[in-house]
Amino acid sequence: MRALLVVPLLLVAACGSDDDSGGGGGGDADPAAFCEQVAVLQATTAPDEDVDLDEFQALIDVAPSEVSGSLTFLRDVFVQIEEAGDDEEALLEIFSLVDDPDFAEANATINEYVADECGIDLEAADE
Repeated sequence: MRALLVVPLLLVAACGSDDDSGGGGGGDADPAAFCEQVAVLQATTAPDEDVDLDEFQALIDVAPSEVSGSLTFLRDVFVQIEEAGDDEEALLEIFSLVDDPDFAEANATINEYVADECGIDLEAADE
């Protein structure tokens, strides 16, 4: 799942809403702390490794408002994937989100912010 956020930071990517509901981060978030957390996750997470939800939540907790909603959306998708387990029908429904424009928007928002503010190209790191 590393592709979205490239961590998946990566699949890596779900609803393009940029609100902070349930997400943490936001207003007083320190962009430098966020960028540091992104760099750590990128360096310590293999492309084929599952997303660690605790680490992902820690990223959301330090995320600036520009990306906290998108990250929260992705976290919610990762939670659904984890909860689906081996239920193929549930997984197909969840993975259909990849074609959802909101999913693409969330991923683009995160990738653009991380590239502009952190100097990290998540898309290149996943290749």
